[in-house]
Amino acid sequence: MLLYLALMGDLLVNTTHSVFRGSTSASCDRSGSFGGAPIAGSAVDQIKQVVGYVSIGYPFGMLASILFGRHHKAILQSPKPKLFIMGTQDGFTTVNQLKKKLSSASGRVDTHLIQGAGHFQMEGPDFDAQMANLIVEFIRSL
Repeated sequence: MLLYLALMGDLLVNTTHSVFRGSTSASCDRSGSFGGAPIAGSAVDQIKQVVGYVSIGYPFGMLASILFGRHHKAILQSPKPKLFIMGTQDGFTTVNQLKKKLSSASGRVDTHLIQGAGHFQMEGPDFDAQMANLIVEFIRSL
């Protein structure tokens, strides 16, 4: 099963996940591209093997919309399942901006808000276990 993971400015793409007999394994390529989440979102429907999309800290805010607005449409219109994880203190996207954008999304859309977390805090090791658990839970639900 191929699942795209978009992590804030750094991107894990072409992430192959096998959910087999209750175990999950992953192989990741790291691209390190600023705005990786919107760019990966544009590719989701271009690759038939991709069955879902996970974004941590997707930039839907004003500045990001200017820079990456053309990419927003692709992921919002994708019928594939999507998980958006965001801190409530994200400096690039407010909770209201996230909710407003996702209200027009097609397909299954799951969100998880992390109380008090900023955009870059979620990159740190303090959140690794929580992110992994959320992603594995989402993968198993597919």
